[in-house]
This record gives sequence, C-alpha cells and structure tokens, in this order.
Amino acid sequence: MTVILHIGFPKTATTSLQRVFSDNRDAFSDKGLLYPIVDSDFKQRYLKAFLSKPGATELKINSAIKKKLNDVKQIVAANPGKHVLLSCEELTNSQSFDVRAPLLSELRKYLRSLSQDIRVVSYVREPSAYYLSRMQEHVKSAGGIVPPEQFKPDFVHSIEQYEKALNAQSIVRPFERDQLIGGGILSDFLHQISDLVNIDPSAFDEPKTNESLPAEAMFVLDIARQSPKAIGKGVSYDSPQSQHFWRQIQRISKQVGATQKPILFESAARKAEMAASDDLRILKSKYGITFQPYKSLAEPAPTDPLTSVETILPVNRQQALAIWGIFTHRANKAMMP
Repeated sequence: MTVILHIGFPKTATTSLQRVFSDNRDAFSDKGLLYPIVDSDFKQRYLKAFLSKPGATELKINSAIKKKLNDVKQIVAANPGKHVLLSCEELTNSQSFDVRAPLLSELRKYLRSLSQDIRVVSYVREPSAYYLSRMQEHVKSAGGIVPPEQFKPDFVHSIEQYEKALNAQSIVRPFERDQLIGGGILSDFLHQISDLVNIDPSAFDEPKTNESLPAEAMFVLDIARQSPKAIGKGVSYDSPQSQHFWRQIQRISKQVGATQKPILFESAARKAEMAASDDLRILKSKYGITFQPYKSLAEPAPTDPLTSVETILPVNRQQALAIWGIFTHRANKAMMP
C-alpha cells in the first residue's frame, strides 16, 4: 500500500482535482484508491496542522485535528491493500509556514504510520502565468499587487523539503495543457499513479480549473480595498464577505462584457521570470520540466495608474468604472429603508 501525497501547488487545478476525488470517492475506492473524507472539508486542510508557523518553537496539534487524523487511520485500517491519496495545497504555503524538512518530522511519522511507501506529487506552472493567477487570488482576499520582481514561486524549495523529510519518490509535473497527458489534470494525475491503480479517467468528468478574473474586475477589487487605506480608513473583510464581494464583481463583469482573460505587460512577465530563474533552472535540470514562453503584451504600463493592478496588465477603465457604478448602485438600493 502506498500513500500518495499531493501537495499542489496553488493555481494548478488542485481544488478541481480534489472535488473530483471527493465527489467520486466510492468509485475510486472500488478501484483501489482511497480519498478519505472525515469532515466537511474535501480539501483535507487538516493536514496543514503539521506545518509550523515561522518562529514557532514547537508544533501543537489540537484535539479536534488529532481526531480527524485518527479517523483517517481508521478508514485506512478498514481498507487493507488500498492505496491512500491525501491532497492539501496549503502544504506548500511557504509564505505562512516554515516549510523545511526538519520541521516536517511529525508529518513523516504520521504518514509512515499509514504506510512506509510514500510518493509525493506536485504540479508547477510557468512563472508569469503562476504570478498572474496568484495576484488574481490576492486581490480577492487582500488587495494590492506584489511587485513581480519580488514574487518567489518557491516551487523547488518546497518540493525538495518534502523529498528530504519523507525520503519519498517525487513526481513533478508541468501544469500546462499541451504537456498534460490526455490534455487534462485528472487524466495526467491518474497516469502518474497508473503503476499503483488502473483507473480510466474517461469514466469521470474532467474537472474544470478556476475561472480567471478579468483585469477590470481585478481593478475594481483592488481599488475598493486600497483607496480607503490611502486616507487611513482600511476596510477589513472576513472570508465569506470577501468571497461574496468578488463573486458579485465577477457577475457584473460578465454583464458589461468584461470577459477577456488578463495578460501581463511584457515588463511584468520578464520580471516574474527573472525572479523565478533559479526555480526554472533546477526544474529543467533535475525534473526535466520546461514551459512554453508566456505570451505577454509589448505595450508599456501606464504612467498614471489608478491602482497597482494597472502596473502589471492593461485595464479597460471604462468597463471597470461601469462595473463599479453598477455595484454601488445595487448596494445603495439594498441599503435603502
């Protein structure tokens, strides 16, 4: 029996893949692959409890998480001979956690309590495309843009730390449609573990990746968060509020015809690639991974950006302001007595 640990990375269709395995876990179990679900979270985020916060002197796992981990053990024990798939993209969150091999000892102990055979699977993206996807997520939850020259994907660091900590066979795949076997994330993933389980991907709907936000929606989300800060009145959102807000903006974007996928300026793409140069070199030399060149826009960034979004990609301000106007009109009506 093998434990397959899928560590993401973010923005590589991890959520879509997790949903397929969760929604069809009985069918996969019949084929010899367990995807244990022990709570309402199909993303198995309880696994991030094995990560230490920067500066932490000891790892503390609360009783609720310990129960979930024990429940996984019971599911595995009740299904002898079946392989176990665990998937949690938060395991690669080197911005919030200290992802170093010595600090992953408790995760190693736990996984080895399930099986001595551990395999690590991860998907990586072309740095410019990855940067843009991460910035789309950033404006959804926090606002502001990390300058591309300061954005570090940390692909190789995270992968190598898990290889060292788990002494595990590692499979690293490019998240690029033309390089995915079968043209999709599910078919490619199942191919990587086909020596363990023989599962026909055509029996399942190929998961769709997260829909990207148009540049105009990114502009609106950013200006809504950043402008109040400029006068010392920052606005905070909890997670449900953030999700509700960006989904509303996304719906209005479609109504005004702002549906084009955003594209980075050439200067921003070049900076993102330079920041990831070490990763690109090692991904090629150690894992044989190369990417198709990112298709950026040669036009220069505007000299009078209204938000940091406009420093990395072009925005149709007329559409963006229409989105903002429609949203504020609806919000005003909703608040009227």
